[in-house]
Amino acid sequence: MATVVRTYPRFTVVGATGNGTTVTITYASTPSFTFLVGSTIVVTGVTATTGSYNTAGATVTASTSTTVSFLGTGSGGVLGTTGIVSQVVTTETAPTGATSVVVTMWGSGGAGAATNNGFPALNGGGGAGGGYIQFTVAVVASDTFTVSVGTPPVGPIEPATLGTSGNPGGPTTVSGTVSGGTVTMSAAGGGGGGSGSTVALAATGGIAGTNSVSGGSVLANSPGTAGGAGLLNTGGTGGASPNGGGTAAGDGDGNNAGSGGGGTGAGLAAYGGRGGGGMVTFTYTTSGSQTAIMYYQSNRLMAI
Repeated sequence: MATVVRTYPRFTVVGATGNGTTVTITYASTPSFTFLVGSTIVVTGVTATTGSYNTAGATVTASTSTTVSFLGTGSGGVLGTTGIVSQVVTTETAPTGATSVVVTMWGSGGAGAATNNGFPALNGGGGAGGGYIQFTVAVVASDTFTVSVGTPPVGPIEPATLGTSGNPGGPTTVSGTVSGGTVTMSAAGGGGGGSGSTVALAATGGIAGTNSVSGGSVLANSPGTAGGAGLLNTGGTGGASPNGGGTAAGDGDGNNAGSGGGGTGAGLAAYGGRGGGGMVTFTYTTSGSQTAIMYYQSNRLMAI
């Protein structure tokens, strides 16, 4: 049985270098991902000292599990504060010979809240994990779905006196009218972590969102888990996304957030963690010997 894999990710840019001819972008990806040499990428939100690290469409010349290189004029340090490297897709088309598809999707995790740096310092609540949906529906070749992958927000920076709540994660949505009928699915993004202003008003964890399902045959429908409450010395933990979705790492660190995991609230760090990006997987059954698997992932935006 042959397998065809097509991957369309959005990843957080955490660094960039250039020599005026070749640009290398460093990104955070969980799970790890290597761009295909010869594929096209888009880079936004990254400002070079000289020239440009951004591109509306460049051909990949080399890639590892954390870096991607392409021809570009940028050089020197990185002045931009946010960035994203992506292969964007909004329409998914069933391949030749397809008879059915199993769609597995996760919403983005919410961001953790920033620390309240007053006295006593109260650390932010963790963001909730993204929701999880799996469904199946009959398709034929050239049937199409409209796809939107949940984008996680940046973890907030510590303000002067009071903490800042984390923003919610974006939902992952799949919809379309195919041979098996009309489907409209939304895996909810996780809620952002709360900030505490006093001991009596402690930082609450983010609340899991509510998924929306219509059409097809639903195989699984589960919310993410709530984020943990912030404590006096520790940021709240990020919630998890079910069935392969991830969780976040330590205080204020969203770089290692798995798909759909909530960002960790700021502890000793000054900023809340970024939630994990959304993801959707299309697994087709075909009438021949070929199975095609497509992944669409989003891990976006953080201070660099």
